[in-house]
Amino acid sequence: MTAREYAEAWYQCLREPETHVQPVIISTGTGHGTFVADLDVGNWRSGGGQTYVRTPAGFRDERAIGRAVYDMLQSKRPDDVLYGKLLGRVITGISVASLLRSGSSWHQNRESAIRYGLACLTLAVQLDDPEAEKPLAELRKELAAFVRS
Repeated sequence: MTAREYAEAWYQCLREPETHVQPVIISTGTGHGTFVADLDVGNWRSGGGQTYVRTPAGFRDERAIGRAVYDMLQSKRPDDVLYGKLLGRVITGISVASLLRSGSSWHQNRESAIRYGLACLTLAVQLDDPEAEKPLAELRKELAAFVRS
């Protein structure tokens, strides 16, 4: 998979997330090594579970994704702030439908597509996706070459 395709995979999983809710069973101990469900305890208003988003690196905690984007927005580094803003656009669905056009070439606004890809792969690395590190480095080089030209 090329760096562009990997960035696109992360982009799509954030744009139109496939989620899984892991139910939480709150229980109380009996003191004898067994547990009995305590239905009076728990956060039922939130559905009583945790939501996970399917990513190219497997399921990731939705709260961890939100925290990582928030941390980018609060960063002192201008690139991180930009990436946080771009990810906010992706997550809320107000960005382009795809970073790529037919085949595996970049969207017509190449610089913007590369920056969205960088945002997604930066997030991926922060969410412990070791496979995202090489494509992230490749996109950084591609953006630098594009900006110089």
